[in-house]
Amino acid sequence: MGMRVFVDTPAFFIRPTTNTDWRYMRELGRITEHAAVDFLYPFDLRDIFHENAKLISSKVFKKYFAKKEEYWNANPSRDIGIDSVEKLRADVVYSHRAQFPTNLGPKPFVWFHSVADPRMSKANGATDADIEAQYQKQAAGYRLATRVQVTSDVEVARHAAKFPEFSDRFVSVPWFRPGLIAAPTSMVKQKHLDDKRVRLVFVGRQARRKGLDIVLNALRLMSDAERKSLSFDIVTSFSDGPVDLDVDVELRVHREIDNKSLFELMRNAHIYVMPCRFETFGLVFVEAMSHGCGVLAPDWEVQREILDYGRAGINAAPTAEEVCRGLRALCQDREKRTELAEAALQRFEEKYSPKVVAIAYSSMFEMAVAAKERRAQG
Repeated sequence: MGMRVFVDTPAFFIRPTTNTDWRYMRELGRITEHAAVDFLYPFDLRDIFHENAKLISSKVFKKYFAKKEEYWNANPSRDIGIDSVEKLRADVVYSHRAQFPTNLGPKPFVWFHSVADPRMSKANGATDADIEAQYQKQAAGYRLATRVQVTSDVEVARHAAKFPEFSDRFVSVPWFRPGLIAAPTSMVKQKHLDDKRVRLVFVGRQARRKGLDIVLNALRLMSDAERKSLSFDIVTSFSDGPVDLDVDVELRVHREIDNKSLFELMRNAHIYVMPCRFETFGLVFVEAMSHGCGVLAPDWEVQREILDYGRAGINAAPTAEEVCRGLRALCQDREKRTELAEAALQRFEEKYSPKVVAIAYSSMFEMAVAAKERRAQG
């Protein structure tokens, strides 16, 4: 019998397509394809009503009330259905909500939460005081949780250094992406040989946050000859505002695309480029790596680790000049691009493939159960 995990998430959400965290929690159920873990999803009408009403109310308050920031940052208490936890015979409770429950109960509790890369946050306007306030706000959760999931080893080290008294609670488990299979190395080699026209891909609903405007400005810094040797597929709904697409490159914009079509784009692409201004992980980088792309990602804490500190891709500061430099390196040096793409494939298989991540999840839950038992014994 596998580990039984109670997932602290609403059974229904009013905007499922845009709530990536909610969709992710539902996707975790596919971990059972790779590891002996059963994810249990309670049906709690009170929780469904509370979470959906909170979303609707926040939209109203943000639109019509002056003190919208105070409302948006409010953090009223909430609890979880302990009776449901017992009824479903759960071994562990798992949550990705920012709001820590007030009634943990006797079961081990794994909290998927962290403070984002401080350097990245400060580049986006946060102050040292803002970041310290985030640490202190989350400290109560770190104190109560049995284990705290972060998505990279570098985050484990940073949080453990900040909270040495909880250092053994932080565990690195990457985001899980079901259905990914590494492309054959022979196919990747052949793709990169066929580069008379170098094919670029960008994917991101929030085009500006993900850095599409930076990529386009980088292309504008290139010569006419360089641009004529490129094609660029953009997948975005421009949900955070329009971007000027006037650039002399063969351009195709896809506002909506299914997974099969998206993976086909990546399978054919030489380069995946997304120099995000702010990104806590970026599953799409993992997707691109699995399809043998030469990846250009931002030079933030977690993305450096994803690309193995330059051994499986290029990390560039989110500026037009640095992205242009990185794109030129990938476009003009076929041998280097192919080497990075093959290293990205290997990195994917060893650290980010569905099976590897599923086993890491299973191990984390087992660690939480063992830690809870040790605490109970004294």
